[in-house]
Amino acid sequence: MTDKTISLRGYDDSPYLKEMADGIITRRFASVDEAAKAVLDEEAGSNVDRLRRKFREQNWYERGLNDYVEAEINRRADEAPATDAQPAFVTATGRPMNKVEVLFEKTMRKLTNEFTPTATMAFFGAGLTAALAAVTMRPMSIVPVLTASFLVSLLGMMIWAHRAASKATPVQACLHIASMSVLFVAMAVGLAIAVPDPSFKAGSLPGTAVIAFAGLVLSNYLCELVMAYGRRSGRAKSPEIFALAVAIVVSISAFGWFPVVNDLSYAVKRAEQGMEAYERVAEVYKQLRKDHPDIDLEPLMEAQRQIVKDAARRPTWAGE
Repeated sequence: MTDKTISLRGYDDSPYLKEMADGIITRRFASVDEAAKAVLDEEAGSNVDRLRRKFREQNWYERGLNDYVEAEINRRADEAPATDAQPAFVTATGRPMNKVEVLFEKTMRKLTNEFTPTATMAFFGAGLTAALAAVTMRPMSIVPVLTASFLVSLLGMMIWAHRAASKATPVQACLHIASMSVLFVAMAVGLAIAVPDPSFKAGSLPGTAVIAFAGLVLSNYLCELVMAYGRRSGRAKSPEIFALAVAIVVSISAFGWFPVVNDLSYAVKRAEQGMEAYERVAEVYKQLRKDHPDIDLEPLMEAQRQIVKDAARRPTWAGE
């Protein structure tokens, strides 16, 4: 007696029925009758009839089809490239973003990934802007270049600061802040030495611009650092987090821009005083000519013009 006959008499038909279903689904067999004969290796008989009946009564085609579909799904999932399991637009706490947050996140990704220089290029651009400003304190032909360089550098550094602060660990944040502080201080000191002008609080006009630049970048970094901490701790909308972020922006930005505003107001006041003094001296000359028609005032007037010219002369490189 064959093993297949023993198996069939013991009602252990599952392996044969499973093989029949797989063969029909994969088109190896054209019919149930052909499948039963093939798996039993018999042309006809009660065993073939038994398998045909069980295959139909126990819905082995549907069962085999379900197994085939599940196996195919698993196979394709294994072959698919690995992707980030985290949803694309969620906060640090896992909360789905609202429409405004999604729009802001898409804009930041667009700027960061496609249009904005990397952090290295941004910091290099800042140094280049300051160097060009110091070297070319001359006619207005260089102004468009300086303006574009400044804006690109500022945009790149602001976006870098925002993205870096949102992901920085405490140690990384300390390193970022220390590095930026050293960079900006070194630039301001170097410019004060290279192109000195004591009328500016930072020692030079470009140095004062660097301090204002630093205020914007550092306040943006620290503000995002605080907001990122709030999001991670689930307190993004708490009053204390928002108040701290606003206080950082206001205080550090004010600290950075105070020298610029103060120096500009002083420069305007000095110009007004100079113009007033010039006009008063001109009135004195006029009165002298009236009282003494023969007096030669040209040497005095030339000295006056030279004094005004020296006061308005642009800063120069040290040793120039």
